[in-house]
Amino acid sequence: MEIIIGIIVIFVAIIIFGKLKGAPDPASMPDIALMQRLQSEEAWITRYLGLPYENRQSVSLKKMYEEKTAYIEQIKLEIVKRQKAFEAIQAEPLKQDSLLPESPNFAITEKALSAAEAGDVEAQLLVGSAYLAGSNGLPQDLQKAGQYLIKAAEQNHAFASFIVAGLYLEGMGLPQDIDKARMWAFKAKALGHPDADQMLLAIDVKRSI
Repeated sequence: MEIIIGIIVIFVAIIIFGKLKGAPDPASMPDIALMQRLQSEEAWITRYLGLPYENRQSVSLKKMYEEKTAYIEQIKLEIVKRQKAFEAIQAEPLKQDSLLPESPNFAITEKALSAAEAGDVEAQLLVGSAYLAGSNGLPQDLQKAGQYLIKAAEQNHAFASFIVAGLYLEGMGLPQDIDKARMWAFKAKALGHPDADQMLLAIDVKRSI
């Protein structure tokens, strides 16, 4: 009985705090804070549903449950919105072919291949991107793309690390591995890639599905 009373007291405190502070607009929250808020709200729902039935009939608790359920849906919609925007940004370089020479030329690719094999990080990124897009005289080959991009990422190239995280996340050319995707996304962030936080958000969403 004391345990139940203790739980109810906690819920009452949460209700009072929630009324005083208010719930922030999901659209105004940073990616990491958004995921943390989602986890916090879902944890509250789990605790509420774990209460005995008669204790869940409190008018204030039931109202808060309804508000939090609606708020969770708002957060999830915002996450989906950001994920779609992120996917569009991620695909844009391939659509524009921005990583490749303005005039695709097979001789340039041959030089890039030689340089990539010799360990040139920019050439590795160029060749890997060409295989990924099927451009610049090379056929689309996701496995080869993954091989060259990993070589560039291992040399601490921020954008290559970012792309490798995406390949592991989606299982494109590399075996799908959420943990490796997260590892490379963290490396991209450490190296200063501006979209690394969005990649980490996409990974967290994928992990929660």
